[in-house]
Amino acid sequence: MAKLQESEIADALRDLDIDADADARVRLTERIREINDEIAFARAREDERTIEAQAARDAKEAQKKYLKNLSSALGSIWKFLESAENDHTPIFNELTSELLGRYLSSHAFNRVTSQSLEPSDRERDLRPSIRDSEYAGIEQAAMHLRQSASRKHGAIALGVLLETIRDRLDRQLRLMKMNKGGNPGNVYRRYSILELARAYREATGKHPTATATGSFVSLCDAVFPILKITCHGLDKAVENTLSKRRSPKTPRSFA
Repeated sequence: MAKLQESEIADALRDLDIDADADARVRLTERIREINDEIAFARAREDERTIEAQAARDAKEAQKKYLKNLSSALGSIWKFLESAENDHTPIFNELTSELLGRYLSSHAFNRVTSQSLEPSDRERDLRPSIRDSEYAGIEQAAMHLRQSASRKHGAIALGVLLETIRDRLDRQLRLMKMNKGGNPGNVYRRYSILELARAYREATGKHPTATATGSFVSLCDAVFPILKITCHGLDKAVENTLSKRRSPKTPRSFA
C-alpha cells in the first residue's frame, strides 16, 4: 500500500460534517495516515509466503515479543523522565539541550511548550524558491529556538516523543494480535473502525455511534476507500465493532 498523501485525506474529508476545530482535524488527518501505514505493514507481512507455516508462526511470535519488550522499555524511560521533572531534570536539560535542539523537530517542542517553534507561513511559502544557503539559515535559526526550549523542556519533549513511539508500537501489536487467521480484510476493517473511533473521540469530544447517517459512519465511508478497505456492509460492521470495543487508554502523544 502506497503512502497516503495529505491531499488524498483532505479530499476524503472535505465534505464531511465533523464538529472539530482546525488543530483536531490536523490530528485526525495524521491518525488516518498512521492507520494506513499500520495496515500496510501488516499486509506486507502477509506477502512473505516463502517462510514455512511453523517458521512463520515462530517469526510472528518473536515479532510480538520484540514489540512488547521494546514498548515496555520505552514506557519505563518515559515514566522516569516524567517523574524526575521537578527534581533533577534541569541537569538532563543542561547536558542535552544542544543535542535535543539539533535532532528533535520543532513539532516536538510545540507539544510541550506554548511557544511556536515552527517556521512562519511566509518561510514555508518561500522554501521551494529559496537557495540552499538561505534555507540553511532558516533551519539554523529554528535550531537555536529548539535548543533554547530544550533547556527548560528537553526531558519532557524527549519523553513525549518516546511515548509516541511506544504508542505506535502498541497499535501495531494490537493489530498483530487481532489477526488470528481467516479473512485479513475483516481484521483490517475492524481495526480501522476501532482506531478511527478513538481518533473521532479525540477530535470531536463525542462518542462515535453506528447511526447510518451519523458523522462517524460517514467518516468511515469516506476514509475506507483510500485505505483499500471495502465499505460493503459498513453499517453492520461499525455496529458490531463498537458494541464489542474496549476503549484503550489515550496516550500523551504528538498524534
